[in-house]
Amino acid sequence: MPDIFPAQLKIDLPFYILLLLTAVAAVSAWFVYRKTAPPVSLTLRYILGFLRGTGIFLLLSLFFAPNLTMLWKTKKHPRVDILIDRSASMGIKESNRRRIDRANAIAEILVQQLRNKAGVRLLGFDVGLDSIAALPADTGSFATDFYKPLKAIHEKEKDNRVIVLITDGNQTSGSSPLFDKQLADIPVFTVGVGDTVEAADIYIQDVRHNNIVYRNRKTTIEVVIGARGVAGGETVLSIARNGKRIEARKITVPKAGLTRAEVFEIQPRETGLQVYTISIEELPSESVRENNVREISLNVLKDKLKTALVASAPGYEFKFMRHVLASMEDIELRVSVSARGKNYYQMPVSAATEDIDLLILINYPGPNTSAADLAKVSQVLNSNVPAIFIETGRNLNRSINLLQTHFGVTRIIKSGVSPDVQPVPTVQGRLSRMFDIYDEQNKNAELWTELPPLNYNFREVSAGTGWEPLLEASANRFGRESKLPLILAKLKGRQRRMLLIGRGFWRWQFQMAEDRQYSDAWKKILNNFVNRLCRTGSNGNVIISTDRTSYEIGESVGVNIQVYDASFRPVDDAAVQIAVTGGNSDFELESSALGKGLYRSEFIPGQRGRLNIIATANRNDVQLGQAKKDIVITALNTEFRSISQNAVFLRRLALQTGGKYFIESRADSLINYLKLTPTVENRKQTIELWNKLSVLILIIALFSIEWFLRKKLGLA
Repeated sequence: MPDIFPAQLKIDLPFYILLLLTAVAAVSAWFVYRKTAPPVSLTLRYILGFLRGTGIFLLLSLFFAPNLTMLWKTKKHPRVDILIDRSASMGIKESNRRRIDRANAIAEILVQQLRNKAGVRLLGFDVGLDSIAALPADTGSFATDFYKPLKAIHEKEKDNRVIVLITDGNQTSGSSPLFDKQLADIPVFTVGVGDTVEAADIYIQDVRHNNIVYRNRKTTIEVVIGARGVAGGETVLSIARNGKRIEARKITVPKAGLTRAEVFEIQPRETGLQVYTISIEELPSESVRENNVREISLNVLKDKLKTALVASAPGYEFKFMRHVLASMEDIELRVSVSARGKNYYQMPVSAATEDIDLLILINYPGPNTSAADLAKVSQVLNSNVPAIFIETGRNLNRSINLLQTHFGVTRIIKSGVSPDVQPVPTVQGRLSRMFDIYDEQNKNAELWTELPPLNYNFREVSAGTGWEPLLEASANRFGRESKLPLILAKLKGRQRRMLLIGRGFWRWQFQMAEDRQYSDAWKKILNNFVNRLCRTGSNGNVIISTDRTSYEIGESVGVNIQVYDASFRPVDDAAVQIAVTGGNSDFELESSALGKGLYRSEFIPGQRGRLNIIATANRNDVQLGQAKKDIVITALNTEFRSISQNAVFLRRLALQTGGKYFIESRADSLINYLKLTPTVENRKQTIELWNKLSVLILIIALFSIEWFLRKKLGLA
């Protein structure tokens, strides 16, 4: 709090001037009031003299244009933010006492110790940060993020602030605060809650399965089981659907620190999203049972996508595309490559393109393409079969007619220069989320710096209405920066097309095969392309998609809505209503318009089960369309995959920020290490007295009061 009165006052006039003005004012007052007629008491003469002398002093000093400087001092007490982890893992019981209860006891002691020594703020955190009036009694938050809460505190005033973090140290969401050097500005004192020694526990470490499977076809589910703090024994592993057990088997518990894998073979009988529950019978000595159950969802399709890969001649682009498509589980691949005469590689075009779901063309047609084959391909395209065209420029003079007639390319000109360009997703590409192939967003961003460049030998490429660039590169041409379209998409209306322009897409598969981190990048991207073209059922005016089809309780679900009018133009002024039903709760969502007809909403489900999301778009009270999407919310597992205290992380965080790590039993000594010395903040204020109306009013008031008293006393 600032002091009531300034700690220092200073007028910037030389001392001899002040002395002279004081003398003149004092002499003037003494001369006037040395004698009065009629006589008045000495006290009244002093008062009248003071009023006149002060008025004269102020009036004369204004001629020197003085400034008055005042120094204010503010004492700032240290501030301590006590952060209490209230995520689900803090509900684990150890020695018959929950971690959250032990954390509350530590916080209560600290609050008592810090009383009258510092400003204390209690905060609860999980994936966010909230001020709390009382110690949190319950847990239930479904993830732990240390970065966001610490970042939120750093965005406020940092001076004389200390953070005390009471937690088990297990981060299950977000970025690590250890990688942000800016978070070292405030010291973090960590108090570890929970046993550092592994308790007895058997758990499901991982479940490996295909996300897309097919009705009446067998598929495998591999379950990886781990154990800690146990010395063997037996238990029962089972798999169930809709509460009905499909199979159960007795297994040997792996030794502590080891894992074992069990494989189930199932054969789904129904299409759609199917949820399977895998569970391990708990051991008597187990301290945590939440990680004994894992739920997975399988997208059961009726059939594989019949895909025709038609190329004008063999080449690298053909080889890479055939290799990737052949490895995709949900594709039934047919291949046809024209050769001299009437020969074909694998099968004729007529057989490959019969009753297909997707057509992929590479540099088509070519020198060996017959008129009958070209007519067959044109017939398939006229039937609005989804199609992907890869144009490297090899047969541009032959394929240009097909590109213009069936792919809406209005202008394409080959160039004599073939620079290597680095691809970057456009705004539309990022919004489509077709390039979000990994759960970690930073990994998605880094992917484009790792992928090999493409060779681009086109001077100009223009597509008609309805096409959007998903991937492009920049080039300096004729002294100015220009954008080169690499992947164009037309995903609305009856014609659903994609156009890949450039040479070298094959590098994304073969050259990245040695990089384990990104070796499956192109396969995942192509899988997104295929599903977006063929499986969204989005020929209507409203398209709905989610980032995934399966989420755990507490994970954020992102819902994307694309809205078009009757002419399939994006609608930016639609009223979009999103209703979520199922899971024992019905609710509505608000959406945000992102432009180009795209709307987005997010929500966090709190219960497991199947949810149906219905999006309805209206404009001027007229319905533009409606779309539906099913997702599955499975049980919480993330918070219980590691149950011991992560003391290593807490020590590193404290060391990096200039704090200190404390075990639970030593937490009461933490206050001895906190710097609780108040700081003083100085604030200087300078006033120009000659230019201040209040000073003029004061001078007038002094002379007015003197005149009033003189009249009252009858002085001459």
